[in-house]
Amino acid sequence: MGVFHGLALVLGLAVAGILLVRHVNLQVDRGFRNLALAVENPEFRRKELARLTGLLAGFKPPPPETAPPDRPLSGMIRALPPVFCLLGGVALAGSLSAGSERAKWLRMGLAMFVPAAAAHLLTRRRRQGENAARRFRLRADLRRLDRDRRGAAEDLENSLRLAPWDDSSWAELAGDLALIGRPEEAAEAVRRARELDPGYEDYRLLEVSLLLRLGRLDRAEAALGDWPAADPRRIIFRAALELARGRREAAEESLRRLAADDPALDLLSGDPALAGLEELLPTPGGREDSP
Repeated sequence: MGVFHGLALVLGLAVAGILLVRHVNLQVDRGFRNLALAVENPEFRRKELARLTGLLAGFKPPPPETAPPDRPLSGMIRALPPVFCLLGGVALAGSLSAGSERAKWLRMGLAMFVPAAAAHLLTRRRRQGENAARRFRLRADLRRLDRDRRGAAEDLENSLRLAPWDDSSWAELAGDLALIGRPEEAAEAVRRARELDPGYEDYRLLEVSLLLRLGRLDRAEAALGDWPAADPRRIIFRAALELARGRREAAEESLRRLAADDPALDLLSGDPALAGLEELLPTPGGREDSP
């Protein structure tokens, strides 16, 4: 009988693990799939917006001055309460037919089930906040597809009150704020993104761009910092910085280091902070490789 219950516990653990992994994967896949469908299908986007709005109805994010919540627990730690609830339930069920070993299985079941159930209930509010943060972010993505940048920024601000550790949301918020005429707040948002992931160069690009648009030239130069000097993107933003300071010749000298077909030159047509650089290129489409 002991072997039977041992096998039952192992089987319960395996089933719980499989169900948990499947649930997490389905949630992630569903988010990506729905966003892809929303891009192609405006009617689906409208319905998905309505669904998310319904799920968020009545939910009030904490005020900005509230202390930010802790980072989310890892998936393994998060999985422990429901897994131990399941195992405890298996042990409790086994105690009903364990004969002389009933007391042992009963104690084992209670030892696993009661603390796990308590932990599950205590973290419920925290999980609700994390789910709401994810839904706010999804709705921001959908509103951005509808060119509702103000709505997207509002949703991201609500999401970040619940999940301030999300560096990509800070970067997306910076882009939205810049487009709706709030550049100071945009620069602060991208600074937060860089603090959370200082090694991600795209955040540095965005920060330097915003600071150049704000005319904060010293801060833009500091943000360039230890960026490798040979990086074509650094060369372009260094040229923009020189041009903003009225040093046209220095800007031209920087741009001479780029090849005519360098992909980084595509930045010139897509970033307002780089306006005026294209006319400094030696030829209309770029320049020949430097000797």
